Amino acid sequence: MNYQKILCFLLLFIFLCSPAVAEEVAKVIKVSGTGVISSKPDRARIHMQVSNVNKSIVAGKKFVDENVSQVQKMLLDQGVKPEHIKTSGLSVYEERSELMNRDGSRNVTKQEGYRVSRAIVSQIEDLTRLDVILDNALNLGTNSIQNIEFYSSRSTELNFEAMEKASEDARKKADFLVKQFGCKLGKAQQIEYDYRDKDRPLYGAVMGGKGGPPSFLQGTIEVAATVNVVYQIE
Repeated sequence: MNYQKILCFLLLFIFLCSPAVAEEVAKVIKVSGTGVISSKPDRARIHMQVSNVNKSIVAGKKFVDENVSQVQKMLLDQGVKPEHIKTSGLSVYEERSELMNRDGSRNVTKQEGYRVSRAIVSQIEDLTRLDVILDNALNLGTNSIQNIEFYSSRSTELNFEAMEKASEDARKKADFLVKQFGCKLGKAQQIEYDYRDKDRPLYGAVMGGKGGPPSFLQGTIEVAATVNVVYQIE
């Protein structure tokens, strides 16, 4: 029994100390590089909603459809392409008001009517028209502008630029480390990458001044990439 244990130990020791295993374990280096690219957005996607509360669903639908049609026409007049204007199906649900009881509890019983609504999503390629579009949309019966999503038309190029920067960062780290230990850097054995928008979506805050059109705060888009590389060591 002891002889078998000793034999197994010797075989394991020989395997771990063999040149093939030692070379596989010792002659690689793993590094991770990061790259971040910042860019100003040149496109916007607006999410709006037109709704109406009415005792009659038919009358509410007519009101909403007329206002949506006017908003669509306004968008076309402002140079928005027809394929960049999307409207949702009709949404209808019962609208009730809350009655506050003397004891502080709430009683939802009073029916106000039916809320009929449609959503409009439009893509704006000229940001200089954004304030005018927001102002006109509100004047034409848009009840709410739920959010403004900013993005770049160069998203693909930004991803590649970030990956290039991350690759350079990984290479510099590998070069630095092998020099510290008196080695030379060989070929890459394995490469993994990932990228993402650090601020996605990027929103603008809609603000209305006295007598003035709404405006927005435009920020920047940051694309972050990570590259993981396994190099040979010579």
